[in-house]
Amino acid sequence: MQSTTLSNRLQGVQWNTEHDEPYIFVNEHVRITPIRSSDVDMFVEHFNEPLVNGNPPGSPPMMTREKAAEGVPKRAREAMPAIDALRRGEDAMEACPFSIIRSYPEGAMMGYLGMHSSNHPLPPPEHPSTDYPWTNKTWDVWYNMSPRYTGKGYTKAAVKALIESYMAPIMRLTHVGAGVNVDHVVSRAILTGCGLQEEFRYERFRPNVDPIPRIKMVRRLNQSDYD
Repeated sequence: MQSTTLSNRLQGVQWNTEHDEPYIFVNEHVRITPIRSSDVDMFVEHFNEPLVNGNPPGSPPMMTREKAAEGVPKRAREAMPAIDALRRGEDAMEACPFSIIRSYPEGAMMGYLGMHSSNHPLPPPEHPSTDYPWTNKTWDVWYNMSPRYTGKGYTKAAVKALIESYMAPIMRLTHVGAGVNVDHVVSRAILTGCGLQEEFRYERFRPNVDPIPRIKMVRRLNQSDYD
């Protein structure tokens, strides 16, 4: 059972009693949930879509069922400590259990999202936090959406909900970043719609290809909005 006494910072996290899991409400058709051990087949389908994995049609599968059958339950287990912490009513943590953009009520996997410690961070804070040391890093949000769900505003709504319902109030971040290719106009528009603005430009280097021009986008978060 979820704690009956909730911090204001937990108001964006709700509870699904059927699956005994937390979720973030995006809109009446979309939720963000943890990954489930039963998501194996959906994971295979999602990551073998060419517009998701970037491979040409007809390429060998990027995600085999064997790989998903091992990886999906592992990721579900790894999310459990954060889920249990939310169940206890904890409202400050580095870990995030939410990764699946899911249709409601069907439960189909629409997309995948999360965050990671940035390779192109902002300068460290002048007065680092000692209470929440993970907030001294720059965290970049990332996402991918199945083509059948694009063009409907779902991606922007999901990323915005993750930032405003979890990354800001519970991770207690003072800023959120993202890296995007200069020529990815749609991704730039999505991130701009989520409140991120261009901070600086850099190049991504990969073997045997020309440097890829990138934009670092950032949204600054006011923690007093969540107290």
